[in-house]
Amino acid sequence: MTIEECREYMPEGWTELIQQDPLLKEIFDAHEYDLEMEAVPPFLIQELRGGNLDHLRPILALYGQEGRDFEEQVRFPARDRVVLAA
Repeated sequence: MTIEECREYMPEGWTELIQQDPLLKEIFDAHEYDLEMEAVPPFLIQELRGGNLDHLRPILALYGQEGRDFEEQVRFPARDRVVLAA
């Protein structure tokens, strides 16, 4: 699926933010993913764990404090788990 085809399945605002960030767009374009099954593409987080998590901040900011808590959880996985609602 292209990013445009995914617009109806992804949480509001995600496709625009992915298209604006060259690294997120590159990661998204490199993966085949059935967004009809799961709204949030986990490969974005998996690919960025190596030190580029700052690219997810605009997306996580859509979730306020919960998004910041989730970012911290991804950076420091030993803490209590936070789950984002789609």
